[in-house]
Amino acid sequence: MHSNRSDGSDPPAAVVERAATLGFSALALTDHDTVDGVAEASGRAHDLGLGFLPGVEISGVLHRSEVHVVSLGVTLDAQPLLDALRCMQKNRLERSRTIIDRLRRLGIVIDFDAVQHRAGGGAVGRLHIAQELEAQGYVATVQDAFTKY
Repeated sequence: MHSNRSDGSDPPAAVVERAATLGFSALALTDHDTVDGVAEASGRAHDLGLGFLPGVEISGVLHRSEVHVVSLGVTLDAQPLLDALRCMQKNRLERSRTIIDRLRRLGIVIDFDAVQHRAGGGAVGRLHIAQELEAQGYVATVQDAFTKY
């Protein structure tokens, strides 16, 4: 599952609470390119008696196609993993700035800080840009943003 640390809508603890409400007995949090919400989710899962598996969804490119690899059971203090995720988050920020610049050239002005705020301190992604486009009235829905831009 994803939390608002990547392209989900709820904080990690709320994701776990919803899973419990829906009758799940276990879950994994696998946000895009970050493990920032795993400790929060794990703690809440423990409080609620749910099984929990720490994870991350790693984004990449293979033969010019975007790919996502879900990694389960990750060790949260593995420095090579944390270094790689930090690099990926930096790349996400750069990609977001590029997208916002391209939108600006089309006459669509959104604030990068507002987009970062939508990410809730987690990995900034295209979803957050689409949400800001919707909030500013440039599109009717988030899906419209993806379809149109």
